[in-house]
Amino acid sequence: MNLKNKKVWLGGGVGNKLFQLAYCFENNYTAIYPNKSEKISELTLGWSRHKDWLNILSIKAIVKIRNENVVDLICLPLLFLLGKKSNDYYIPECSYSIFCYEFGYFQHSKSISITSIEKVCIEVINKISWQPDTNNYSVFHFRGGDFLHENSLLQSGELVDSFLSDKREQLIVTNDVHTLGRLYPECRGLVAEGKSEVEDFKVLSNAKVVYVNDSTFLFWAVAIGVLNGKTTKVIISKGNNLLPLYAMICDNKCILEEVL
Repeated sequence: MNLKNKKVWLGGGVGNKLFQLAYCFENNYTAIYPNKSEKISELTLGWSRHKDWLNILSIKAIVKIRNENVVDLICLPLLFLLGKKSNDYYIPECSYSIFCYEFGYFQHSKSISITSIEKVCIEVINKISWQPDTNNYSVFHFRGGDFLHENSLLQSGELVDSFLSDKREQLIVTNDVHTLGRLYPECRGLVAEGKSEVEDFKVLSNAKVVYVNDSTFLFWAVAIGVLNGKTTKVIISKGNNLLPLYAMICDNKCILEEVL
């Protein structure tokens, strides 16, 4: 097989897709956009279907990207069943190949470099017209899914305690105000009034200090903030799956502080 013709299937939310695009840039692979097959990935892999807040197909300056075709759709079930059989496809460094196709999350320093992260960040900045602001606040990102598992809830609770002790202006970005208010009523008045995911992304990427979970949406916001000198401190739990990548983007650029 000619590796130059290798294709990577995009899937998941925008954050996941940006990692996959970074991997394509790293290896000069072609990205396949799941225009019609997201229902298949939802049924076979359990991926949630997300409405893309960023036009992924417009990111053509750094990677080759196209919609799926008939041949792709024929090979897709085989690729997904291969990953489903092993049940390891949620592990960030794992990927699976069949014929000239590859599937994976590629959320690991073994898969992407700081160069590919920077290239993707530049594309996102251009597409959403991101600019640094002059505000000085700390931010916490809560997703509804963070409250589903005991370990995630425990990590969130530890980060909340640290966040609430921060002396800066405090903001919370969340897609689940109800659950946040039920679990942490003291945080109700801190929720940012973002009207869209793009606005939420800009709030996260303009924070001076960020308290992070394992959200890929958050990772790319923080990467933009750090690489552009806006974010000066990232606070993360030791069990975060993205810790090696945060260490990569923070290296000599901002403080990375781990909490138990």
